[in-house]
Amino acid sequence: MGVRDWFRPRVVEKVVHVHDSDRRSTSKGHYTGKTKFGNIRYQDAGWIDYESLRENARGVYNDSLIARSIIGRLIDQVVNTGLTLESTPLWSMIPEAPADDADRYAFTEQVEALWKLYADSREPDYHGRLTFRQLQRLVYRLLLKEGEVFAILHYMNSPERTNPLAIQILNNDQIRQPYDAQILEAAKARGAKIREGIEYDATGKMTAVYIAETADFGSKVTRVSTYGPRSKRRFLIHVGNFETADQSRGFPELSAMIYELDRLVEMDISELENSIASAGLMAFVETEKGAQSRGPVIKANVGTQNIDRNTEDGVRSVEMGKRALFMQNLAPGQSIKAYQPAHPNPNYTAFVTAFETKLADMWGMPLSVLHQKFQGSYSAARAEILFFWNNVFKRRDDIASGFLNLVYEAWFAEHVQDGNLSAPGFGRPMPRKAYTVCTWNGISRPVVDPVKEVNAVKTRLDLGHTTGEREAKAYNGSDFRENINRLKTENELRRDANIAIDPELAPDTETDDPPGGDE
Repeated sequence: MGVRDWFRPRVVEKVVHVHDSDRRSTSKGHYTGKTKFGNIRYQDAGWIDYESLRENARGVYNDSLIARSIIGRLIDQVVNTGLTLESTPLWSMIPEAPADDADRYAFTEQVEALWKLYADSREPDYHGRLTFRQLQRLVYRLLLKEGEVFAILHYMNSPERTNPLAIQILNNDQIRQPYDAQILEAAKARGAKIREGIEYDATGKMTAVYIAETADFGSKVTRVSTYGPRSKRRFLIHVGNFETADQSRGFPELSAMIYELDRLVEMDISELENSIASAGLMAFVETEKGAQSRGPVIKANVGTQNIDRNTEDGVRSVEMGKRALFMQNLAPGQSIKAYQPAHPNPNYTAFVTAFETKLADMWGMPLSVLHQKFQGSYSAARAEILFFWNNVFKRRDDIASGFLNLVYEAWFAEHVQDGNLSAPGFGRPMPRKAYTVCTWNGISRPVVDPVKEVNAVKTRLDLGHTTGEREAKAYNGSDFRENINRLKTENELRRDANIAIDPELAPDTETDDPPGGDE
């Protein structure tokens, strides 16, 4: 591996710095209900008002515990502590690739080691606050909550960094449609079209975005190209949830359930308030017909003083707080009747559970996963987990192809340019793609019966359907060869300590003298 020349001139292209700290408050509480469609407002031109969708989705995310639970469960399973890189180049597509398997393994090991140093540090974050694992969680939360993520890739020249790449996550409200005549004419001269702040070429490929310095209306808008015109570096990433081919902005998944979530929030608040009210002492004095209407004597604890009050017209109101209330000397024909409200609703739990089931199904999640309660049989619980993890694998592929792979390709190219990685033929398109092929591994699928799962892994290994390296990555993200080397060292230490952990390592009892020997 070559030594990096810190003073070598680098082609530096200006990338706009966007002030994303000045974020306007976008949570508007409950759903506003602007049209009969509930959460979607259409403009006269026929396109969707994505800004309103994002604001409503943010509001219901801040208000609804169910929305937070669903998104939290998906983040825990899809990303968790972050997806780890496994370098898997397509060697057959690289003419200059090393022929020896040991050299190929050494290359992938070096790539993964360099990536680990980078990803576990705060270098990936433009603001220097988050590691790449934490950035993944931030990106995926925004993707679920707001439907899209925009990121600017900066290339920072600093001798303190292992790699110049730094990522700045933008506020989605800052991607704005420009209305300046000069900007629009320049785009038209290039044969481009601008929709929702994104510029597309004649083939429909994103070539630039227009970013406001702040989220305030009227803020100055700057054009940022997807690729640098000279170095061809990637400057921009846009990943989103697209439900149709002609969408320009991502569709927030939460926006499809805003009405239901909003009503459930109101129902939760109503039931909670009624439950609190019913827990207090609520009573009234009932007077029989023809009896005296004179009210009772009331003694109420107020601070440290006792107040006796004779009320001629009956009890109107008493402020109790958390203290006791004593009512004495009821007149003849008077009695105390307790107020018994009809709350909490006995059907409340079943009603909410029915709606939670529908909402969880929309996200491809069994209710048992949302509640983290598996009360069925072993077969039923395993089937629910397996079907849910089909959804997890799909979602991992979405974030890997839309965000992680693009970041990795940019990071890899910088190491090749600086000489930290030797990749012959990397300048050509096909070898370049082949070198950067990779797999992103996360936490393994939960296991209902670990013994059965281990036996299944053994069977897959015997049949050649998998490898020890892939199973180690899938199980806990570890390296198979490193595990073997560590086990070898541990076994030698145990053998030296005369601790038999394997029959082949145990002392030969047939040749050893019997305990105590011959007298």
